[in-house]
Amino acid sequence: MPVPLPSADPVIGGNLYPKYTTRNPIARRLVDNFLARLRALVRAAGAREIHEVGCGEGHLSMLLASDGLQLRGCDLSPDAIAAAWTGPTAGTVQFTGTWSRSGVGWPSYAASSAARSQAADSPAS
Repeated sequence: MPVPLPSADPVIGGNLYPKYTTRNPIARRLVDNFLARLRALVRAAGAREIHEVGCGEGHLSMLLASDGLQLRGCDLSPDAIAAAWTGPTAGTVQFTGTWSRSGVGWPSYAASSAARSQAADSPAS
């Protein structure tokens, strides 16, 4: 059975709260603590390259890139990727809109899924 392609509806989702730039002291402390622990975990793991899936506007990717890591970020939202490319250190991070609901990227997924499904239905030789 073929895999249906997603509709061409705009991507709705993501984080509408400005967690990285908020002035709310409680939210600021929570975010700062998360970022400190994440950076410590990355250092402890010895990571040198990171691919952030769902990078949004790239705040976290750019922060980790400032620590000297090689970063790639991808997101469903073309608007988020466009914002990431205009960020302060965007030249150090590779941002891509890998899949979008407009169909970019999905046809190859659908084709490979259909091929797997067809192969599974074929008698073993």
